[in-house]
Amino acid sequence: MYEQLIEDIKVEKFELLDILHHLSSGMKATFSQITNDGMFTIRQSLGGAAYSAWSGIPAIIEGFNPTVTFEGDNTVMLQQSAKYLMKLYKRAKNGEKLTGMFEYINGVNDLSAKQCSDNSIEGFCDLDNIEKALRNISLYTIKTTIELLNASEENKTKQMNMIFALDVVKMATIHIKYINLKLTIDKFPTHPSVNLVKHGKNLACLLALTHLQEYSSIGYESGYFVKGTLGHINEAVKIMLARIRPVFIPLVEMLPVTDNQLMSAIGNSYGDIYETHLEWAKTSRLNKNEGAIPDGYMENIMPILQGKL
Repeated sequence: MYEQLIEDIKVEKFELLDILHHLSSGMKATFSQITNDGMFTIRQSLGGAAYSAWSGIPAIIEGFNPTVTFEGDNTVMLQQSAKYLMKLYKRAKNGEKLTGMFEYINGVNDLSAKQCSDNSIEGFCDLDNIEKALRNISLYTIKTTIELLNASEENKTKQMNMIFALDVVKMATIHIKYINLKLTIDKFPTHPSVNLVKHGKNLACLLALTHLQEYSSIGYESGYFVKGTLGHINEAVKIMLARIRPVFIPLVEMLPVTDNQLMSAIGNSYGDIYETHLEWAKTSRLNKNEGAIPDGYMENIMPILQGKL
């Protein structure tokens, strides 16, 4: 799409500009936030070693953390993304048939009394069934949020920035998460590796299931979920984790990140965690008594550590 936009601009065609702005602002906000939150989860999951600078994780977090603010504050980016979504909703409500990645928004005209066709644990291990559930949640959120905006007599600025700001941000976030899932699913048939597609589908299932966990209350409110659905989603997450765990390290190591880039004692390509820690500790400049070691440390503290007192 970006390449096409560049070619269009050369002949003064700008139809794709709104779409690209909608997607780039929404995806920047949504996935920088997911990544930022995920980094803290990773650090906590790796125990005390991850808090060490030698793990490389604090440096990665420090480097990435500002992305939720720079290049556009995430809240503002989602508000901008939501404005185009509201235009799409209006077009669909007026009878226009949307196409491409936004085709699903046509469903806002037919949301009544829909329930999940397969609420079983096995059903929530099926990517198509998961996609339908997230689509329903997104459609219901779009419909109810815009109805709130339309019913309000306040001016548009107050609606977007104050009264319904949280609703608008949630609406745009769920929509972007659904679009990401749908674009991913549509890419699988064109990939040449059967094994990678299988693993990719499991990863897509896992990510989408966490979205369903996060927004399950909307699924119940819309009537799409029934009693016990969330429990089945939780069990499906466990199944996906069991499927992914044996191949997760090879999948991560497919990324071309060298040891020199990562600079991590616990994530290097050799796996010699303790040996690397020991070597780095022995060669640390802190061992050189050039003002780095406090006076009296070697005489009073070191004998205790060596068991000589």
